[in-house]
Amino acid sequence: MSQEKVMKPTIPFPFAVAITVSILLIFGFFLGKWNFTLWIVFITWAEYFVFGATPSVGKAMLPGLAIGCFTAAVWCANWVLFMDLFNSQFPDFVSWLILSATNFIWVVALCYIIERVEMFQAYGLALFNGLTLFLAVYFTFLGGAQNVVPMHVGDLTNPYWVIIWCFIWTLLMEWLGYFAAVFNVWITFPREVKA
Repeated sequence: MSQEKVMKPTIPFPFAVAITVSILLIFGFFLGKWNFTLWIVFITWAEYFVFGATPSVGKAMLPGLAIGCFTAAVWCANWVLFMDLFNSQFPDFVSWLILSATNFIWVVALCYIIERVEMFQAYGLALFNGLTLFLAVYFTFLGGAQNVVPMHVGDLTNPYWVIIWCFIWTLLMEWLGYFAAVFNVWITFPREVKA
């Protein structure tokens, strides 16, 4: 008669979470203009656990976040281009109409990818989070909270550079969230024990 074995953490999970958060806070407080945007990290960290908390979810989660983030960046670049063509200024009714029209183009496209590409059907949340987290950073920046991206890294008066920088920074923070979650599980030092 064989006894079943299970994985048991050496360090309890709540302590591992606290250790991971303490390490991440260093990057959120002490890097000056390069402070990490930790709320993005924490959202994607939680997403990792929604998908089952195994490193293999990265095969779909990481590209999903990138595709969603890229879709949002293209959407916003499309919006800026059309606003330039119509000589519109943010925020006004024409700007809202243009944003809504470009929304239909790019969000519908993303939803079709989620619905039709088998690899992403189970990870649609990653694609959608990639889109929404980029939009949160971008519109927060446009609203005046410029601390969501590092400052003095390029021409942040050019709307296309803002989009590019928001894309790069958001994607880095999203992927850091995935790796923080993997680290969080790893530092529990799970070991096999008899059930």
